[in-house]
Amino acid sequence: MLKLRPLIIILSILLLVSIVGNFIGYKTTYTAYDKYNDSRLDPLGEIAWDLQDDVNGSHEVVIIGDSHARNWDYNHDRVLNLGIPGQTSVQISHRSLAYRDSLKGKLLIIIGGGNDIKSVSTNPGLKDEIVRNCLAALESTVNNHLPSFESIAILTVPPVFKIPWKYRTLHSPAIDQAHSEINTGIRLLAKQYNIILLDAYAILEPQMESKDLSPDGIHLNKQAYACLQVELSSTLGDQSAFD
Repeated sequence: MLKLRPLIIILSILLLVSIVGNFIGYKTTYTAYDKYNDSRLDPLGEIAWDLQDDVNGSHEVVIIGDSHARNWDYNHDRVLNLGIPGQTSVQISHRSLAYRDSLKGKLLIIIGGGNDIKSVSTNPGLKDEIVRNCLAALESTVNNHLPSFESIAILTVPPVFKIPWKYRTLHSPAIDQAHSEINTGIRLLAKQYNIILLDAYAILEPQMESKDLSPDGIHLNKQAYACLQVELSSTLGDQSAFD
């Protein structure tokens, strides 16, 4: 029994070190992620964007927004993609304002809200403010370009297909509530301004069990974008320039 005591002590120390190490690691990761989320709420953001993008002239299709915009390889010969991963709706609206006088064309697709929802993970107490600012920014983006485009489409935030393991400990009911409230606001915004609603959530959510629509549980793959483009082309009718 005496011989086992040193082993028990060593194992206890190792267990304690492991617990403390995991706690410190989690605390460090959380702090870094919280700081990153705070940057999402900063109108300027940490990710630089270039005002020298070739936005002058008339474009067939323009896509502005976050990573859901950036990743959309829209099936058309003449597409200007102004998506920047990581940006919130407020950041998108600032770019939109800067482009307002030079950007024009046939179809503008606005995609935002996903990063606003993500910022709720470490700011659950700010949920109502984040949702309110998100919807106000999306409305501002619509207003900036209403006179300059023949058609404007706005997307709801797609469903989360699977929460990545690294985000599971940060997930809370406030995130789901923000997701639902932002999508409800986007639907009302489309109705208010008589623009095209591309309800990505409603289109993709029923297919989550039967189709592989995401490479990582959050972003969309080509099959998901193909579903959205078919729906958009159907809504646009015979306007073949958008097919």
